[in-house]
Amino acid sequence: MKYWTRSGWGWTLALLAWVVCGAMEAATVKQLAERSRWPGYRSGSAEKIQVFGSYAYVHAGGLQVFDVSDPNSLRPVGGFGLADSDFISLACVSNYAVGTHHEGFTVIDLSNPKQPRPMGGSTNYSGYTWCTLNGPYAYLVQTLKSQISVFNLANPAQPVALGTLNATSMITALKVQGDSLYVLTDSALQIFDLATPGQPQWVSTLASTNKLTDVSVLGNYAYAPFYGGIQILDISNPVQPVPVTIWQPHSSSTNGVAKNSVKTSEVARDCLNYSVNFQLVIEGNLGYLTGGPSGVSKIDLTDPVHPVLLGTYHNSVFNYYPFGVAVAGNYIFLVNGDDGVDVADLSHPAESKSLSTYPTKMDARCVAITGHYACLGHYTGGLTVVDISNPDQPVRTGFYRAKNTFWGMAASGNYVYLSNNQGLDVLDISDGGKPVLAGRYTNSTPWSIMSVMSIAVSDKLAFAVNSSDSLETLDLTDPSHPKRLGQLYAGLAAERLTVNGSYAYVSCAFGTVVVFDVSVPAHPKQVARYTIDGSVSQTAGWGSYIFEGNLSAGIRSLDFAEQFTPTHLSLYQESWPLVILDLALVDKTLYVCSWDGLRVLDTSNPAKLKLVGTASGFYAWAVAVGERNVCVSANENGLIVLDLYPEPPKLSVQVDASGYHLTLFAQAGRNVLIQRSTDLVHWDDWIVLEATGQAQTLTDPLGDNVTGQYYRASLLPN
Repeated sequence: MKYWTRSGWGWTLALLAWVVCGAMEAATVKQLAERSRWPGYRSGSAEKIQVFGSYAYVHAGGLQVFDVSDPNSLRPVGGFGLADSDFISLACVSNYAVGTHHEGFTVIDLSNPKQPRPMGGSTNYSGYTWCTLNGPYAYLVQTLKSQISVFNLANPAQPVALGTLNATSMITALKVQGDSLYVLTDSALQIFDLATPGQPQWVSTLASTNKLTDVSVLGNYAYAPFYGGIQILDISNPVQPVPVTIWQPHSSSTNGVAKNSVKTSEVARDCLNYSVNFQLVIEGNLGYLTGGPSGVSKIDLTDPVHPVLLGTYHNSVFNYYPFGVAVAGNYIFLVNGDDGVDVADLSHPAESKSLSTYPTKMDARCVAITGHYACLGHYTGGLTVVDISNPDQPVRTGFYRAKNTFWGMAASGNYVYLSNNQGLDVLDISDGGKPVLAGRYTNSTPWSIMSVMSIAVSDKLAFAVNSSDSLETLDLTDPSHPKRLGQLYAGLAAERLTVNGSYAYVSCAFGTVVVFDVSVPAHPKQVARYTIDGSVSQTAGWGSYIFEGNLSAGIRSLDFAEQFTPTHLSLYQESWPLVILDLALVDKTLYVCSWDGLRVLDTSNPAKLKLVGTASGFYAWAVAVGERNVCVSANENGLIVLDLYPEPPKLSVQVDASGYHLTLFAQAGRNVLIQRSTDLVHWDDWIVLEATGQAQTLTDPLGDNVTGQYYRASLLPN
């Protein structure tokens, strides 16, 4: 990394560029400095959603907050989560939330929805699997004990345990409605009076042979969905609730007659699914029932004991039935596991359609850097673009939801290339990092469309491995319309590739690596094929040297100088099997991804790879190295931004009448080249210093002869 310094009388401006990271000797292994994480909380499958005003609060790993003021464009604005685990359950009211976890529970301040922050909790209790809130009171369920603990959270930093309630059997759900607490078990419905919220009083227990999964109240009636329909109860006398009827959508009576030609048989089939947890939300005289492939059923409850099915809504993009639902006006908000959040307008059920969706499980599996943007690929389908110009505060600039199965990614200039089961999607991010589909590339045969498994980009060329186990070369002169130049069979189960100069290295199954000469892109030719023990996950190289990451055997160093017959030089291993997931090589510094973090190896002596740096505490799926930082895709932890190795030199300047006085900080023993310029175009070498690891000062004797001067410092290879 280079630090550029502009100096004039009375002002100083520091700009950033590239530092040459060459060979290095390190007495100790350095911990790479972590600058930031995006989005800053763990992501996960969406399980529950609540809407208050213009914000939706989603339980998805941690807490994720969306601005829903425009239902046509969901916008993530904040979140909060634990560093090393997910919330077991999450409940929100308008100004705070409670998340339960394996050590107890955490109280989260929601007064600023864009910046949720912890404000208390407890680690003295554990095993809470359900939670519901009522003002300053929290009701936490310990399922295995069939017990509910009541806490006063008026002072979140010091929660006060008020007592416990015992259920008749295993608790499946609980909900506060009005002045009552409804507790569902696998065999009964229990009602508690909340006239004194901190001391619930048992009112009644109604045994049920049905597995009730939720309960909602409208007037004097309670509606409890289960696998056979909705159990309707008369609770006008809470001491003695009375079953009235069971509403079944497939009934031939008017109770189950649906308007708008809804396929009631599908709703009925869902209601007979024993594995589904049904949820019913009531808004006014309308009920919204979720659970099953049919999606959401909109029900008219004007006649409380004779519900009428008005219509159903199903998002065909979602793979599973909705897990949770919230309603605000005519809009319904669904959460659907790995598929995330969906918003639909149900004012006219027969014509309803999805307005917008957003994934919550941002399981980042690959990453690429172009300019000051980090492009993050998600296993569940999609791309997030993050501005890392300020590495301490990454900012999301846009998201693209891929419709096809996502395999890999490369980026160059203003374009990002996503490989998928239909070929390539080409995205243009020139508009402030907002990804827009610019084109597609498909290689089809009369029998099928080939998937692109892996892609690499070099200048105006792309190299891809497809599902026919072949290497393709593509012309990117027009980036939005890639054109195939050539294709050649690589080998059985070709998966990953790396381009090093004029050669492409394709990793196949069973430890086979095929080397292609791509100096003539339209006519790639195989020049070597070899097999090693284990399975090669990724390769990287410089000169004639290739470094192969193995899924279980570490990193192998090979020399191809002799007629492309590889000579084994060394094998880097650790005491435990090192699972290599990805490699990135910059100036002989090798960044290695594994399940327990990132390693940095010095490859200047290929016969003796040396560990010089580490970063731990996350699952490193893939790595990309930019001019200023290292970016790691870390699965549920999203994007992690780290400093480069070694640390770049730091250059500052002060100006007085005698000239420019520079102060340099750099790693001890490294040679640092300082250059100067008056126009940022033409640079002259000024001086080379051996860094001491301490502040070093020097004065530019030309300083008093010019009106302004730029300086930059870069590390030289040792």
